[in-house]
Amino acid sequence: ALEEFLLGLCRASDGDGPGGGPSLGSGELYEAVQYTPRVVPRVYLQICVGAVSIRAGDRTAVAVMDELGTAARMVQCPVRGLFLRHYLLMALRDKLPDGPGDDGGGTAGEA
Repeated sequence: ALEEFLLGLCRASDGDGPGGGPSLGSGELYEAVQYTPRVVPRVYLQICVGAVSIRAGDRTAVAVMDELGTAARMVQCPVRGLFLRHYLLMALRDKLPDGPGDDGGGTAGEA
């Protein structure tokens, strides 16, 4: 239930802001997430913002996955880390690179 909510939040973050006004850019969202005081919720939000920035074309999938993988490894609790890495893969599954020469533009099922 929570995972579905977070994935829906990532999809909703791609559109315009509330009331038809412009939404924050992915860089501004990333800055806002950094002020989250607790580590685990911050990493979940970083994953969401990372998915939005890949979809917007601001950063490559490889750079985002490297950064988010490092952040996910910092979570010490094995159960929380397991769910966090699962959410990371679910949020970025359609953005993962296919091979060493791919920058993450296609889907993981192609090839």
